[in-house]
Amino acid sequence: MSRHSTPTYGLGKLTLRDRDAGMPVTTRARSGQTRNLRVSQATTSRSSAGPSSMQPAARPASSRVTPSSTRLPPSRRQVASAPGGDSSDDDSDGSDGNGGGGREAAGRDNDRLATIYQMMCPFNEDGLSPPGFAASNNRPDLAPGTQLAHRVVGALYALLRDDDGLNTLRTWIQVPGPQWSTQLATNMYRRFQTVTDGLRRNAAGQGGQDVVRTIDALRGLYVNIDDIRIRYFGNGMDAVHQRSFTTLLVRIMEYIVQNNEDLYRGTNRPAYAGEGNRNERRLFSCFLADESQPGEFLRVLRNSNEHLAHEIERLRSFRTMVLGYAENGVEGGVEQARLARLAGAFTQLVQSVQSRA
Repeated sequence: MSRHSTPTYGLGKLTLRDRDAGMPVTTRARSGQTRNLRVSQATTSRSSAGPSSMQPAARPASSRVTPSSTRLPPSRRQVASAPGGDSSDDDSDGSDGNGGGGREAAGRDNDRLATIYQMMCPFNEDGLSPPGFAASNNRPDLAPGTQLAHRVVGALYALLRDDDGLNTLRTWIQVPGPQWSTQLATNMYRRFQTVTDGLRRNAAGQGGQDVVRTIDALRGLYVNIDDIRIRYFGNGMDAVHQRSFTTLLVRIMEYIVQNNEDLYRGTNRPAYAGEGNRNERRLFSCFLADESQPGEFLRVLRNSNEHLAHEIERLRSFRTMVLGYAENGVEGGVEQARLARLAGAFTQLVQSVQSRA
């Protein structure tokens, strides 16, 4: 006779339903029958369907699956459903919800956000590099276009919750594809133009930034372009777009070297005022000061020497201009010594570019 045809089978089902409905157990005999039947049903259910088919009402006290383990935190559910995720670990007491699984999910979220920031970087209006754009979210001085780009990043991050969606976006915005690279280079050139416009306005008494701040801003732009070289030149960016960035480096240096006139002629602005040895009237003289870190500019140029063959003549002209300034300077002065060192540095740069051509 099968288990389902025994006289007690229907009684057992009635008893379980009555218990779930809140009805009290009135006799010891019925209570004993119910306990025996629940153990029998739980054993049969485990052998036929596995742990996932067990219902709470039929689970024996010795089962290691607890009701709390069926309500996973979102991060645990992500890990359990991810390819390669081990959902059997989630049948424990759930005490490690903030452990390795949570950290892995958070790491994936951070990677996805960083990728979206990288894709959207060229569309910021302030000419920020990828790391600079990602770090600028809370800056109050961002241009409206950059603020909009940040909002787009937030919207995409909310929509693209898995790798499939992110990979679809990658097919539209390829990093460092031609369109992405063109837009990023345009941003860097726009940033250079903004800096030079700011100095021109300042010299005319119309705001902007002064000589010292201009040198600092141009050094920051140099460092950002060097970061682009490190990240993308050897990682898929084509030679045409590589050249656009290295050409900008040379153009910035040309702007600095050529601008050694007194920008504030006819004003009472002092040559030095609170900035150590940094000349506050002449851009190139300010660049020469140790505080302006001219070696940082030269380091970036040396790092790019294999990409500067097309600019060899302009690099030679820098050395010629610097030597001309030295001839007209005060014999034995501090600035003349700096000019001599800079001329030597340009000579070495030209030689290194020629050796890599």
